[in-house]
Amino acid sequence: MFNKIHTLIEKEFSSAIDFLNYFNLLEDLWIEDVVASNRPAMDWVFRGQSDSNYQLVPSSFRNPKDDPYDQILSELTNIHLFMQKADEISTSPFPFHIKDMLGQLRVNIFDLKPENKSEEQILIDIPNFPNTEVIEYIALAQHYGIPTRFLDWTDSPFIAAFFAAEKVLNFIRDEYELNLNGKYDDANINNSIAIEHHQTLDSLITERISSGLFPDKISVWAFNTKYTNSNRSPIAFVRTSLMDNLNLKAQSGCFTYYKKTDLRLNDQGSFKCMSEIWDEDSSENTYSGNLCSEETSMFRKITLPTTEAFEVLRLIYRFGIEEASIYPNLENAAKSLKYKKLLRSYNLPSID
Repeated sequence: MFNKIHTLIEKEFSSAIDFLNYFNLLEDLWIEDVVASNRPAMDWVFRGQSDSNYQLVPSSFRNPKDDPYDQILSELTNIHLFMQKADEISTSPFPFHIKDMLGQLRVNIFDLKPENKSEEQILIDIPNFPNTEVIEYIALAQHYGIPTRFLDWTDSPFIAAFFAAEKVLNFIRDEYELNLNGKYDDANINNSIAIEHHQTLDSLITERISSGLFPDKISVWAFNTKYTNSNRSPIAFVRTSLMDNLNLKAQSGCFTYYKKTDLRLNDQGSFKCMSEIWDEDSSENTYSGNLCSEETSMFRKITLPTTEAFEVLRLIYRFGIEEASIYPNLENAAKSLKYKKLLRSYNLPSID
């Protein structure tokens, strides 16, 4: 038996520098003696979200089906069709038995769907999903935007911060290209123009927040995976092969998923947040009832005003984190110089 670690700890910061400084992974807040605990790496993983109101809910559960059979059938269908199409155009075809397994699962679930059965009996009848053999391919589908029960995470809080700020980046880049194209082609940027540019874009972001087009805060979630290797854990944590997925490798990507098949809905009919599910499932005599502190928290939600998002991008650029490093392809390599100019023109001093 070990300490019950449940309470979600929320931290609010008002400046980008303080926000990023919180993620000093050398601090005791984030690490313990990994030698003594026989674990090879830090336990925390991170997820950036462009709206602090977003919860930890997988994409396939954001519009949950009332029937567990329909839910799993929908998931399997999306993954199976993705694999079929990817197999048609890929130079590295998927193993036939994996596609066949997914297809057979779809048939089994469709055939098993009952007309008159209790919810308890339905959950007993549903085949175990996902099984070990298909996890790798579900993760691949998830990474390319197919709705699954997986959630994406990263080992790097700064990569998570990039994803949290990416929506603001896209907006500012559109404004930059539309209204200021050509003003910053010279090597020496005119300071007064840069300051005016900064003030203009700040006011545009503030205006979008006021009108409800932007959230007022971005967030980075942190999740302690320490106890996910227990059979009693309601959450599974998985790493998949990075060899054939350059994006996933560049993003230090990993995944979580909820082990149980049944839907966990709140009073509003929405799927419960991952932290809520952990609290419920870990309370059945698995953990002692100690109160949680920041140091012993299982989940942390760290927020920052959206007006600071672009400053986050400027600061993490100094660590080499930009679009070209997050999405390593030739198109983004070509965009890298323009990205640097955008960062330099938005605020002073310039980034060199």
